[in-house]
Parts: sequence; structure tokens; C-alpha cells
Amino acid sequence: MSVQTPATRNAPPLGLPLAYFVTGLLGLLGGLVDLAWHRQEFLTLQPGSPGMLSTTHFYTLGFLTMVMMGALYQLVPVVMNTRIASVRAGFLQYGVYVAGVAILIDGMAAMRPPRVLAGGSLVIVAVTIFVANLAQSVRRAKSWTISSYFVMTGLGYLGLTVTMGWLLALNLAHPIFPNDRELYLHLALGVVGWFTLTIVGVSYKLVPMFVLSHGHLRWGWWTLGLFNGAILSVAMGIWLGNVFYLTAAFLGLLAVAGYLADLGRMWHDRTRRQLDPALVLALSGPFSLVIILAMAGGAMGNGELWPAVIYLVFNGWLSLTVMGLLQKIVPFLIWLDRYSDQMGRGPVPRMKDIFAERWSRQIGVIYGLGVAIAFLSAIARVGDGFAMGVSVQALGLVGLLLAILRAVWRQPARSPAAPHWGERLSTRK
Repeated sequence: MSVQTPATRNAPPLGLPLAYFVTGLLGLLGGLVDLAWHRQEFLTLQPGSPGMLSTTHFYTLGFLTMVMMGALYQLVPVVMNTRIASVRAGFLQYGVYVAGVAILIDGMAAMRPPRVLAGGSLVIVAVTIFVANLAQSVRRAKSWTISSYFVMTGLGYLGLTVTMGWLLALNLAHPIFPNDRELYLHLALGVVGWFTLTIVGVSYKLVPMFVLSHGHLRWGWWTLGLFNGAILSVAMGIWLGNVFYLTAAFLGLLAVAGYLADLGRMWHDRTRRQLDPALVLALSGPFSLVIILAMAGGAMGNGELWPAVIYLVFNGWLSLTVMGLLQKIVPFLIWLDRYSDQMGRGPVPRMKDIFAERWSRQIGVIYGLGVAIAFLSAIARVGDGFAMGVSVQALGLVGLLLAILRAVWRQPARSPAAPHWGERLSTRK
């Protein structure tokens, strides 16, 4: 007989998260192409240029937000033991969001404020549908964990981020802000509030499950509070002076230290000793934060280091973590959709039968090599080397897209000793 768990009972159809994942990775590909093309603008740090605006929003809206929306549609039912309120709304939101992001990026590339405002308005509509859909789902939730609080706080910051972004878009046509410090708040809300808190919350759920770690988190609540304190300090810095930016940096440093300490504890206490290439890639993202923080300190005295720091935030911390976790999430979703109701009736595939570890190893090596080349070239301010590294990243990304499509289409061999991944995901705390 088959075993029903929260992971199998509450899961949305495979097509919902998968549409977001594939489109998000295509958004990253667009961002990499745009970044290579506008490399001189990036290396000379021209954040308000049309090329940098379009590149940034390829990364933030086209890639990261898209992928994280798909992940939350799948993981919120699991983390909080509830169903998505409306799968139909999830697909509707997808269409509105894709159209909004496309119009917004096109408007930024051409510096057409009306088009930027139109695209931004559609993005706000899509985000409102998304947040309302998840809020309605959470209202019926049966349980909350530390991951739940991170994710729900992140959703609040998503709403604030897109609202602030729309106001900044309005500022292009009708200046309403006296200086550019509001941009710092927009970045803090997005990068720390939405991206970082959500990824930390998801990793607190998924990493222990995939490495089979039973250790308790020591710093989760402290990390959540410190990250929130850092964002508040950035907001206060806009009106009260630079000392609050230093406070934000200090609080952020403590939050990262707590998060890395928890990850280190998970890794140390794991029962699965074999190195999983997808998890190595995913965990290399958080530990690149050490390099980011060290270089950010150096950039205070040498402004030429800031492009390398910013590059590593998006391509080290955020993209490496997301790409690594996707290589664990996607095969799980495929297994859940196709084989969860066959447990106990005969052999079913293992996750590594669906998404081979050799694919993860090759993707990780190629993409990681590209990040290293581009990062070192950004430090040395070598434009051609930077473009080469970004191109190697794009090659690794195309490999991931092809691997995902192959995993969806092919029928893997069945193993008589397949672990019950659905039960494991639903019971990990």
C-alpha cells in the first residue's frame, strides 16, 4: 500500500513549480548575457545606467524571485503542513509576473519610464496574488517551524521591495526622492529581507534533510532578529546618518556568523558522510559570504573592489545556493509526482536515478569555474576575462537546464532499495 504524508497530500502539480524554475533559470541566462555585454558599465560601477538596471532586474526579478516563488509553492505545503489555497491563482500569477518582468526590463534597457511603470505595476499585481495565495494557505497551517518564520518574514519584505521599486520607477519620471539613498533601502529590503531570509529559511529545512543531520539549530532565532535589525538600521541610516550603516554592517556580520555556525553544525552532525556534488555547490554559496564580508571591509578603503563584492553576492552567495538546491529539489518533485503513490507496491527510482550525481558534478565544476574566473577578473578589472568567466557560467547554466529537461522526460531505472523521500521531507524539523 502507498503511504500518504504531508509532502504527498499537499503537493501542487509538478507543472506549477517547474514552470517557475525553468523560466527563472532562463532569466539568469538573460542576466549573464546582459552582464557580459555591459561588463564595462559593471566594472566601473554605473548602477543607474540602462545596462545595469536591466541586468540587475534580470537577476533579481527574472531569476531569483521567479525561482523562489516556485520553491515556496512547493515547500510551504511541506514546511507548514497545508495546501496551496489556489493552484489556478499560481498559474495566473505566473503569466502576469512574466509579462510584467519582460516589460519592466525592456523599459529599463530603453530608459522608457512609462514602460518601466507599466511593467512594475504588473509585477506588483503578480506579487500581490502570490502573497495573498500563500497567506491564505498559511492561515490554515497546522504547524510552524523556524523555517516558517523566516519564509513568512521574507514574504513581507518582498511586498515592501516591489513597492519601493515601483516608487523608484516613478522617481525616474517624476522626482520624489531628494537623493539616491532610497536605493540602499530597496537593495536591503530585496537582498537581505526577501532573498537572504527566504534562502536561509529554506536551507534550515532542506539541508538537514538532505545531509541527514539531527543536530538542533542554535542560532536560528538570533539570525532572524539580527538580519531584521540590519535592515532597520539601513532604513534609519537614510534619515539619521552613516553611523547606522555601520550598525547595519555589524548586525549583518553577526547574523551571517550565526547562520554559518548552524550550517557547520548540520554538516558536522550529518549521518550521510559521502559528499553530494549538488550539496557541495549549494553550501559553497553560504560559505562564499566569508569572502564577501572580508572584501566588503577592504572595499571601504578601496572602492575599486565593490564590483567584485557585488558580483559575488549575486553569483556566489545567491546563485550558487539556488542552483545547488534546485538540483535536489527538482528530482524530489519528479519523484513525488510520479512515484509517491507506488511506495510499497514495488521498486521505485531513487533521486540519484532521476538526476544523476555526475550531472551535478559537471554542472558545479563548470559553473564554479566561471564564477572564479569572473570574480578574479572583476578584482583585476579585466573586462575580457570577466566576460569569459560569465560565458563559462552560462555554459554551466545551459547544462543545468538540459539536465532538468532530461530528468523530466526520461524514465529512470527502478531500485528495490529506494528511500521514502516524501516521508523524510515531511518529518524533518
